[in-house]
Order: sequence, then C-alpha cells, then structure tokens
Amino acid sequence: EKVIEVLEETPLTIRYQLWKGWQEKYGIERALNYDFSKHPKIDRMSLFDEPTTPEIDRVKNIIFSVQDKFPNMILTSNLYPCYVSESVIESTYEEHVKKFFEDVVSKQKYRYVSCDYYPFMQLKDGRKVMMDTWAYNYFLFAKLAKKHDATLEWCIQTCNYDLHRVVDEQDMLLQIYLSLAFGVVGLLCFTYATPLLNPDFQDGGEGMIGNNFQPTSMYYATQSAIKELRKIEKVYMDFKWDGTKTF
Repeated sequence: EKVIEVLEETPLTIRYQLWKGWQEKYGIERALNYDFSKHPKIDRMSLFDEPTTPEIDRVKNIIFSVQDKFPNMILTSNLYPCYVSESVIESTYEEHVKKFFEDVVSKQKYRYVSCDYYPFMQLKDGRKVMMDTWAYNYFLFAKLAKKHDATLEWCIQTCNYDLHRVVDEQDMLLQIYLSLAFGVVGLLCFTYATPLLNPDFQDGGEGMIGNNFQPTSMYYATQSAIKELRKIEKVYMDFKWDGTKTF
C-alpha cells in the first residue's frame, strides 16, 4: 500500500511478484482473491519465481485458474538460469525451459516470461570473470519466445552477493545491449533494495539501495545506463526480433 501510494504521484507502474518464501509460508491462494488488474498502478502479476520441473504442472493449473477468475490480469513467471543446480530440473535445462513454454506460456492469454541470469563474478583469487553460458541462455529463451509469440523480459544483475561482484556502468550497458540483441523488451533489476532477510546477502552483499538505505554505486551505474537506453527505446520497440547475427 505504501509503494502504491508513492506511485500515485508518478507515471510509473509496478509488477507485483509473489516471493517464493511468502508463497511457502502463507499459500498462494491468499493472493488470488483480489483482482490486481483493477489497479492502474499494477500492470502485471508474477505468480512464480524459478519453478522446478516437478512444479510446472502446479504452476500451470494455478495460472489457468487465475486466468479464468480474472481474465484481464496479466500473469508472468520467472525461470531459473542455465547454471542452476541439476537437483531442481529433470532431464536437461533446455527440456525444462521448453516444457514451461509449451505447457504454460503457449496457453496463456497474455504471454510473458522472464529469466534471471547474473553473469559478473569475482573469484576468490581476485580475478573478475563473466559466465560463459550467458549468450546461450538468451538464445534459448529468444527462439522459444519467438516460436510461441511470447513477450521476453530479463532480470539483470544490479547487486553483489557471494561471488557475484559489484557491477559498474559498463557492465550495465553490456547487459542491456545483449538483452536487446536477443529481443528482450523488458528489463528487471535484481535487486533494487537489499533483501535484508535473504541469506545470500548476509555477508556484505547489497543491491542498488544498500543496507544503510542509501544509494550504492550500482544505483548510479544503473541510472546512467538506463538514461542511454531511453534514447533508443522508442525506435527499438518499433521492431520485432527475428534473430541475432554473430561475428
């Protein structure tokens, strides 16, 4: 309610996401008794974050139930990146993602899907590296989104935790332009405020807003990169992704 109150004074809207821990504690059904599509400041609802393969059937049934109850509500889900532990997927990662697109996304009234991939690392010996499956993950989602006529969004790294390092403006621009190269039309920043209750952030990790509730360097790096993106946003959105040329 406080967030929406602040948003009333701006042209911004939000994507309402049900955090997995909240779902496990209270049950997702509590959130399904209100039609969020009636609120002009909530443009969509993210019901599931990183479902495992065995959870896909449950996700499908709940999403279809919500669609029947609130046909104008835009629903979306966020999937694991390809470096996820094999314990949460059955068979291969590609088959896991294909199953979600075929069983869930392709049957939704509004077809939105996203993935979170945080590529920038700093190893314990101090070396800064970038994960080498990053472009593959984009390509897999891009071709499936095209096949199923879905809107592709992407969660980009705006935080540091564990081995994930602090990102600067060049890192942000690389994430943005690689996203555009694969037809992404919506970017989600993980994370804006530092999730104080998340165990991954207990050892000094921060988001765009730090533990002291003040902007970090990642806030200003993201702000600057987004300003550059705004310059081409209207032209880019007039195009539809067909493929990515590699050199």
